[in-house]
Amino acid sequence: MKEPKPLHWKAELTVAENAREQLPAALKRYLAFGDELLEGDAHPRELHRLRLATKHIRYSIEVFEGLFGPRIQVLLKILRETQQSLGAISDATATAEWLKKKGLSREAEAARLNDFLKERAAKQATEFAGFWQKHFADPQERQRWLQYLEHYAGRNYGRPANRTQTPG
Repeated sequence: MKEPKPLHWKAELTVAENAREQLPAALKRYLAFGDELLEGDAHPRELHRLRLATKHIRYSIEVFEGLFGPRIQVLLKILRETQQSLGAISDATATAEWLKKKGLSREAEAARLNDFLKERAAKQATEFAGFWQKHFADPQERQRWLQYLEHYAGRNYGRPANRTQTPG
């Protein structure tokens, strides 16, 4: 499973042209990566890779946020929620692994805590699969986001253009 690659900035293009070219391709790679990871029953530990990819695509879009209209906030909110959900899963699996590394999972209380953390991570991973379906599974909605990123970076959206006034 190949993780999404970073954006490739082209010096000969404007910032808006780079955003229109790079962001849709990056989002498409991200969604394919998430689909592939969630196709089977991904172990909660494996979802950490998707969390890192989510962070990368979210930050990439945030860099260009000012070039888009207000609708970009909807996509960024979904990506933040995705990252938070995956973070909770990652925290539970990391804590369970830490207990095991420290040899604490042999103690009765720690073993119960370890079981709780594993069950929690598995439950959250199942819930996350539903979240992914709700927000990213619809091909038409995906296409709308890809088209939005491709067409609207740097467009004016009816707002007054920034013009400097000359003293008169």
